[in-house]
Amino acid sequence: MTAIDSKNAAKRKVASLALWSIIVAFVVLGLKLAAWYVTGSVALYS
Repeated sequence: MTAIDSKNAAKRKVASLALWSIIVAFVVLGLKLAAWYVTGSVALYS
C-alpha cells in the first residue's frame, strides 16, 4: 500500500464516519420529534 492509497483510505473512513454521524443525528432528532408529538413536552436538551 502506497502513501497515496493510505491517505485515500483515511479520507474514505473520515467521510464514512461523518455520514454516519449525520444519519444518527437525524434519527435522534426524529425520536425527539416523535416524543414531542406523543407527550407535548418541548425538552429538546435531554
